[in-house]
Amino acid sequence: MSKVDAPRHDPVPIGEVAQAPFAVLPDPLELFVVRTTRLRSLAQGSELAPYLTFLAALTEVRTRQTQQSLEQLQEGIRKYQAKRGALPAVSDIVKLTDLLFPEYMAEVVRYDAWSHEFKINFVANSTLQLSSAGPDGVPGTADDIRLEVRPI
Repeated sequence: MSKVDAPRHDPVPIGEVAQAPFAVLPDPLELFVVRTTRLRSLAQGSELAPYLTFLAALTEVRTRQTQQSLEQLQEGIRKYQAKRGALPAVSDIVKLTDLLFPEYMAEVVRYDAWSHEFKINFVANSTLQLSSAGPDGVPGTADDIRLEVRPI
């Protein structure tokens, strides 16, 4: 094997952590649409058709339910922000919902449709990011569902 074919990367000194190269992840909602479409196409003519169709419908419902829950949280945060003039300074979903309920939200929303706790992070420009780990339950993967709330 020649060195021409070898992958090119910057060497990382021992004891330091390498930074992964920039990657473009797929849109999670589009990923679920593709997954659902694939399950439905596999169902055609299969003995497992009822089961595969059920999985496709379940994926659609859970994705939609999780998106709606994130939008409820986003609405509560916007109401808080309109009254207080700033985004809530919290680090986890329990603190956030304790702050928002009952004045800014009618119900407590802490979990996605897969029973995973929502995560909260502050990202660039003091933007609050709400996220679900998606069906695999692992944060930071392609199936995560995210929603951002920007400061006013």
